[in-house]
Amino acid sequence: MTVAAMPTAKELQDRLDKAEAQLTALRTPDAVTKTGDIIEVKTKGYTPKPSDVFGNATARKGESVMTSRGWRIGRALQAMVTKNWEHAKVEQEVHNRLASAFGGGCGSASFEPGTTLAVFGTALLPEEMANDQDFGVRLKSLFHAGVENADPDEMRWLANKAYQGGTRKDMSWLDSSAGGAMVGPPERGEFVELLRNRAALTEAGVTIIPMPPTGRLQYPKQTSATTGYWIGESQPITASQPGTGLITLSAKKVAGLTKIPNELIRFAGAAAEALVRGDLSTTLALTIDLAGIEGTGGDTKPLGIINTPGVQTITPTTAASGNTGAILAEGDVYSFPSTIEEANGQFEGFLTVPSMYYALLKRRVDAVTAADGKGAFAFSPFRALGDAVAQKNINGYKVTTSNQVSKTRVQGASSDKTLIIAGQFSSCILAMFGAMEFALGTQGDTPFVYDQTWVRAIATADFGIKWPGTMTVMDKVQVQ
Repeated sequence: MTVAAMPTAKELQDRLDKAEAQLTALRTPDAVTKTGDIIEVKTKGYTPKPSDVFGNATARKGESVMTSRGWRIGRALQAMVTKNWEHAKVEQEVHNRLASAFGGGCGSASFEPGTTLAVFGTALLPEEMANDQDFGVRLKSLFHAGVENADPDEMRWLANKAYQGGTRKDMSWLDSSAGGAMVGPPERGEFVELLRNRAALTEAGVTIIPMPPTGRLQYPKQTSATTGYWIGESQPITASQPGTGLITLSAKKVAGLTKIPNELIRFAGAAAEALVRGDLSTTLALTIDLAGIEGTGGDTKPLGIINTPGVQTITPTTAASGNTGAILAEGDVYSFPSTIEEANGQFEGFLTVPSMYYALLKRRVDAVTAADGKGAFAFSPFRALGDAVAQKNINGYKVTTSNQVSKTRVQGASSDKTLIIAGQFSSCILAMFGAMEFALGTQGDTPFVYDQTWVRAIATADFGIKWPGTMTVMDKVQVQ
């Protein structure tokens, strides 16, 4: 066994002298300029290596590409910055498979260089990938493994660390020379996660399909029927033709941007994965969901239900005084299914805000005098016999409640009205691209100064209705 010789005193001194010379060279001003009372000193700059900022990857080499561990956004971001995917083989393979599936043909999607793709939903993958059951199962396990065993306490700590804002008091534990030795840090309670709206359309039962790689989807549609005639002997038959049309859905882009402290990437674990991935994906999904309800349409935004031509309008029988909206009468509830069935549709339920649903459940008919509200409940609040779970319903019709539905509709001087949407929700189509595209930026004055990485997430989707007449809307309704 060979033992390395210890350096001599002279060798140690030489090394120390060399280090001091290098440090002095870095501190030596390159130029000194004076403008008025301002003196600017420029020194030789030092550009840190990516590993100095993001740390060294901890993944083992030679890992099995698709089975050894879960997909991690932190590891993908580090590989994008360092341009070295040696320690991010799982992330690279997922990106390559998705890019190949979505961009492998003429007219297919193309992706900006330097980005990475993640699965937005395994049910939205292209047909050739969806048929690969083995790959689909592995994808689900990979994305689940990326955040499994996430410690809630660690997530709270990371969130507090990331969003404490960098503020500090004059006397703080961060600066011992300003009395920090005597002042303890501010106390913090547990991190309180944001309560998000519930997705409305998916729960109501809209049809969700994958957006094809070309970014455009067309449904041939019959718009009118041929006509039959009674004729006499040897009489000519009048010709008629069925009318046809197209329903066209095209990819529209929804994006989110988050600014992440580099510590979060440097020490990214399961908790960081759950925090970043969960927030971005939920935000984009709810943005798509909201556009399906009230989107104004155009080249950049889907056309929502309430703005789609041909969607039927239900007018309440009771108008509020002073042009402040309308009041839903008990009998108006049956106008919705009646209107849908008149259009040859199949009524499937209601969509409204929670306050409107519970206001209807509390509604009571008159007992002795008009408007005394002391009679029986207008709508049964009880579940049917045999129901294992009390499903929200109005006289047996399914009700979906969500705060995605607006509570700020304007009528006259009032801006607190709401919507009731009802009909055959399965006739609504929500087409979504199966991959979510991540890109990051570390350059520019703000990210560099604050030692941050800005992460951009992009998803694409569109919304349409096969038969607009099978959907109805009652707008600007009072909650009572």
